[in-house]
Amino acid sequence: MMQLWTPERDAELVRLRDAGKTYEEIGDLLGCGKNGAISRARRKNLVEAVRIPAPSARPYLGNLPSPGSCLYAFGTVLPYRFCGAAVESGSWCPEHRALVYVKSGKSGEQP
Repeated sequence: MMQLWTPERDAELVRLRDAGKTYEEIGDLLGCGKNGAISRARRKNLVEAVRIPAPSARPYLGNLPSPGSCLYAFGTVLPYRFCGAAVESGSWCPEHRALVYVKSGKSGEQP
C-alpha cells in the first residue's frame, strides 16, 4: 500500500535531510525508498535538480595545419600537435606516409 505524504512526513524528510542523512537512508526510514524521497524533496523545492553540461560537439584537436600540410598527429593527449610539412598528395608527407601505409606481402607471409 502506498503511503501518502502528510505534513508530518514532509517535516520528517526535512529534519532528516538537515541532519545530514542520505536520501537512501531517508527513504529507508520513511518507507518510500531513495527515489521516492528525492522526488518528494524536488516537488517541495528542497533540492535542485543537478544539470550536467552537454559535451561539446567536437573536441578541440589543437591548431590544425593549413590545407596542403601533413596531418600526422603527435601525442595521445588533446590537444594534438601536427607535423605540418608540405604534402605532395593525400594527407601525409612522404615520411609519415611510409609510417601510415604498410605494404602487405603474399598471403600467409610474415613480414
